[in-house]
Amino acid sequence: MSLFYFPRPPTYRGGGMLRMLGVFGFKCFIYGFGYGVSFCKRGCKGLAEKPKIAPEKAKEMQERAKERSRILKEIKSQGGLTLDELSKATGIEKERLFRHIIAMRQFGKIAIAGERDNQLVYGLPEGEETK
Repeated sequence: MSLFYFPRPPTYRGGGMLRMLGVFGFKCFIYGFGYGVSFCKRGCKGLAEKPKIAPEKAKEMQERAKERSRILKEIKSQGGLTLDELSKATGIEKERLFRHIIAMRQFGKIAIAGERDNQLVYGLPEGEETK
């Protein structure tokens, strides 16, 4: 959702800002400070509704979460592991495993712990070992 601020018209004496919210491709104009004036093409129902996820996409997301939890479980139980060792321990192919590692590093779930046999060793970040 994008949020842009525009000054209120000069005739309005209440001060404040006019907010424009882009909701699911529709533009909604809402005055700040609780005045509740809104102008929408189809109404602002999109603000309260959760977006629906296709069943195939939901299944992919669940599988990805399971694989990432397996990776974390192996790293916690065995300590720092290389990509080859993680692949053997989890049963996930190396290419897919590498994509998970990149994402998990970006989210701060795992970190590079060192190097062994010309491969990076992945472990838990500092402070995560005790959790």
